[in-house]
Amino acid sequence: MNLLSVAIFIFASFFLSRYCFGHEEDGGVRNCLMYGEQKSGLVGVISASPFKWPTREKSDHYASFTLHLDEPLCVLKGKDNLEADYDKVENIELGIIDAKDYRETNGIVGSHVRCSGNLQPAISGYHVNSIILWRSACINRSIKAGPD
Repeated sequence: MNLLSVAIFIFASFFLSRYCFGHEEDGGVRNCLMYGEQKSGLVGVISASPFKWPTREKSDHYASFTLHLDEPLCVLKGKDNLEADYDKVENIELGIIDAKDYRETNGIVGSHVRCSGNLQPAISGYHVNSIILWRSACINRSIKAGPD
């Protein structure tokens, strides 16, 4: 029984390392994240595209902001297994909750940034990406903080 436990542990470790860290030759991604607070930062370039709410008047148009990741990542299911997992995420929608968020994000469109925030699945049909980063704080990486 002890040998069986060791064999199962080795198999599970190998499977999880292939699933979570992937290998370039099989198109896998290098790291996986869990839903929730992301403090280490997601790195990429922000773009804006027009977006129209399906339930609003024709004249109501908004911008949807997307973080195009430098390197794809995977997202694992949540603790309650209600959220979907994704093998290869290349774009993350930036959740905008007010005019201040909109102005700040719109001001760094096209910039190479590092963003932190709360990673959540899109649970309604009004999103352009499957993954959203709410309460995002993005720092423009092309601006130097001070002398080197």
